[in-house]
Amino acid sequence: MCDVDHIEDLERWVASGARWQVIHRGPDQVLIALLTCTLNEEAGRITSDDPALLAWLGDRTSSDDANGE
Repeated sequence: MCDVDHIEDLERWVASGARWQVIHRGPDQVLIALLTCTLNEEAGRITSDDPALLAWLGDRTSSDDANGE
């Protein structure tokens, strides 16, 4: 079980005007870059194998992609 809600983190990140981008996706894990809102510089990373996050991401590669829900 995952103690961190990365979905909530990503939604809050985008709500603040910033972006995220998937930089690696494996069959059971994803690596996401957190990008700044002004220069698109990497401010951090999230690595997760949480099935809920993987399902929420679907085929999206960034916060710019339409939400597939």
